[in-house]
Amino acid sequence: MIKVLLVDDSGLMRLLLQNILEDEPDISVIDTAKDGKEAYEKTIQLKPNVILLDLIMKGYDGKYAIKKIMQDVPTPIIIFSSLMNVNPDIAVEALELGAYDFLNKPSGVFNSKVREIKDKIVHKIKSAYHSNADSLIRKKNFRHNTNPHTFDRDLTYQVILMGASTGGTNALESILLKLPSNLPIPIIVIQHIPYEYGHSFARRLNDLSDIPVRIAKEQETLSGNTIYIAPSDCNMELIQNQNKIYFKVTHKRFEAYNSPSIDSLMLSAVDVFKEKTLGILLTGMGRDGVLGMEKIYESGGFTIAQDEETSVVFGMPKVAIEQGIIEQVLPLQEIPGFVVSALG
Repeated sequence: MIKVLLVDDSGLMRLLLQNILEDEPDISVIDTAKDGKEAYEKTIQLKPNVILLDLIMKGYDGKYAIKKIMQDVPTPIIIFSSLMNVNPDIAVEALELGAYDFLNKPSGVFNSKVREIKDKIVHKIKSAYHSNADSLIRKKNFRHNTNPHTFDRDLTYQVILMGASTGGTNALESILLKLPSNLPIPIIVIQHIPYEYGHSFARRLNDLSDIPVRIAKEQETLSGNTIYIAPSDCNMELIQNQNKIYFKVTHKRFEAYNSPSIDSLMLSAVDVFKEKTLGILLTGMGRDGVLGMEKIYESGGFTIAQDEETSVVFGMPKVAIEQGIIEQVLPLQEIPGFVVSALG
């Protein structure tokens, strides 16, 4: 039985969510809370397995609850708020503090549309229950290695692609901020994140990193010593025209995931860079990126997957590992150093 704590300052919303979940045989709503302070106190007392939490509440808000809970009693927390009403910077900060994931709270007369996403709520609760709560805790040593590294003139790889989903914002930060500031090749990041939060995520990384970080744009030419974040409102691919390599929006659809598709960028990168491609598949649900990593592996490029112990959700890496297309399985903290050494 999955014990769930519901947290919302609307009594109607708490009642509605209880009603929605009461028919689920393996989910039990053990209590509700009206603000972040009460959520923290009831988490200490009742030890729920999963918390469904509104971020914007009067008085003690959701951010207060996430910070206190993840500090004292780490528990998977699903943010359940309207994307239209939440400052994207606050939402990204909530993920940085250790929230498991977010779910968009639909608007409507008396919140009637919430019932329409019951399956999504149940699925998210069950996936959070099976996640690695310890890996949600934000580590405080994500400092950038500002010391330049001496790279060989002819690098083994010419592009790095990193794919991630649930738990990926923290994982990506922990890798990117430990790479040397003079990294000569481009890094392309494909993170499953709502479009509303993507720009805040990129802006935060850019503020912390000595390597420039920006959202990739249509027709933008790929440059070295730059971190590109794939936009979350489309699928993108890399195109080569003579000596120019650039991003292009594609209307191709992918079975595993879309907007942004990890497979889309990885598959097209191999067409351009061939065996000079290095792919990294991080924490996340599903199998997006597996096709891309398979093509990188078959082309003679190099493939890395995050290990189970440090993954919040060991979904995408696990599938790739089981298919025999991963050459190196590493804990999160070892990935930056390994990548630098692999470049030559």
